[in-house]
Amino acid sequence: MQQKLPLKVIFRLTLGIFLISLLEIYWKYLACNIIANKSFGQLINIHDIVAILILVIILGCQFANWLYVLKLADLSFIEPIMTISYIFVDIYSYFVFHEDITIKRIIGTLIIIMGVWLISGTTHNTIRVRSKS
Repeated sequence: MQQKLPLKVIFRLTLGIFLISLLEIYWKYLACNIIANKSFGQLINIHDIVAILILVIILGCQFANWLYVLKLADLSFIEPIMTISYIFVDIYSYFVFHEDITIKRIIGTLIIIMGVWLISGTTHNTIRVRSKS
């Protein structure tokens, strides 16, 4: 019988998907609006430094969350689920960055959704947190 995923794991996976999506979208924003066509010396202004610092903070939060998720569940179970972030990035990129969504991309997104659905139905080893006695 399939064991239910603890709420803590679901929350951390959701947070991870959000952080990965945010990281990739913000990275694209920086590449297009701040870092593009500037030399390293031109990046030495407070606005650009703060923007890059925000990127580093998001990356650090994602890294810390990822390490915590890895303690709770199998990598082979959680990694495919984290690919849901590609769907959010594609949608955001279409509306904000005006990138094309081709039929190949739509088919790929449907394959990701089907893969996540199949993986989520498999057995997994989730560590149960023991209460301290």
